[in-house]
Amino acid sequence: MPQYNQFVVNTWESYDVGSAYSVSREILERAVSRAAKAANSRLRRLERKGETRNAYARAMRNLDGRSRFYEYTKNKTLGELRTEYGYLRDFLSSKSSTIQGLQSINYNRYRTAVENGFTGTIDEFNTTISQVFSKYAESLFSSDVLYKAVTSGYSDVIMQVVERYRQSIDLRKQESARGLRGRALRDYLKMRRK
Repeated sequence: MPQYNQFVVNTWESYDVGSAYSVSREILERAVSRAAKAANSRLRRLERKGETRNAYARAMRNLDGRSRFYEYTKNKTLGELRTEYGYLRDFLSSKSSTIQGLQSINYNRYRTAVENGFTGTIDEFNTTISQVFSKYAESLFSSDVLYKAVTSGYSDVIMQVVERYRQSIDLRKQESARGLRGRALRDYLKMRRK
């Protein structure tokens, strides 16, 4: 007797009704309501797991202050429905909107890092990435420099340079912090040679 997985993840195709401009309001309302229920369920799962980056963060930007998609659609204008339909399509189509998708993305990143020289477990990789890709480090270095530092085993050097410049970043405004980038990169390369 075949076993069925009770947790089937529906893709966007399960909710797609075609162009939001070519269907009736009734069909659009039903599609938005059904897709919103699924999307809100995904948002809750991501929140429980603490995964608030990627598709979750994009959805929060689109929702503009709301924490959930509209499930009740009767009082929405046609323009609001079309906009919500687009946001739902973007979120539900994203691989990072599910826990399994995020795990797959993280594993693929880890495999790529190992191929490029990273030595360590996947947990060490995830910890290192979350430490290195901080707002301070990203204000000083490009993502390429940060990624190469992680895969080459120089994440500790990056963190030393970031700590050295952290106060300068806090004290200066964003536009004046740009001058720090060159000095930080120079210091990183010097410390790496030692």
